[in-house]
Amino acid sequence: MRVLLIDDEKTIRRGMELLFDQLEFDITIVGEARNGEEGLKKIELLQPDYAFIDVQMPIMDGIELVKNWKEKAISPCTKCIMLTAYSEFEYAQKSLRYGVHDYLLKPIDENILNELFYRLNEAEIQQEPIADTGDDIIQSYKQKRAISHPFIMDILYLVSKNYKRNLQLSEIARKLHVTPSYISSQFKKVTGDNFVTFLNYYRIEIAKSIIIENPHYKIGEIAYMVGFNNITYFNKVFKSITGTTPHLYLREKGIHN
Repeated sequence: MRVLLIDDEKTIRRGMELLFDQLEFDITIVGEARNGEEGLKKIELLQPDYAFIDVQMPIMDGIELVKNWKEKAISPCTKCIMLTAYSEFEYAQKSLRYGVHDYLLKPIDENILNELFYRLNEAEIQQEPIADTGDDIIQSYKQKRAISHPFIMDILYLVSKNYKRNLQLSEIARKLHVTPSYISSQFKKVTGDNFVTFLNYYRIEIAKSIIIENPHYKIGEIAYMVGFNNITYFNKVFKSITGTTPHLYLREKGIHN
């Protein structure tokens, strides 16, 4: 994700940069601006995915920046996040009419920033349909292991509908009104795999289809889309299942990411 920081305070920009480094997303700061006028020019020049804009700035404040940005239809795909102090919040809400996506109150909290990117990514995923290969993956898995047990089929179905989230065995157990240990033992007995092995297999199969059908996504974005919060772990699991890394898989398929 390409981010532009627009804030007149250098300490805030440096603090945001440090926060981005600690998040679970692949974020690159492509530029910075110290006021709204400079920020407007850089939005047009750099076309970032996200612009984090302070409300109070010299020359041109954040509200005026967003107003000009939207009226001139500059970089329509860039999403705007306003940075505001609590005392400015009511004033900052005026920018809603210009299509601001969200607000962050200063001082910025790491957990809130992480949640913000989760929401924004989830919205993007829902807006852009991805080929639904889930049924094919389930059918292939069933056939290879000759699965006909209704209880196991229920587990496979629940994984296919919830794999994007931080899915836990305990959640599946609650939905099926059994204990996690019962699911673990039965799943292993029938399929030969443990639950996490299948969950990772399903996620990686979906990731492979996304790489082929939507090559414009970055590897870090794909990792999030299929339920991994850690890119390093995604790469490790991908290689353990496919025998290659996501980047090499892209090259093998003749795709440049």
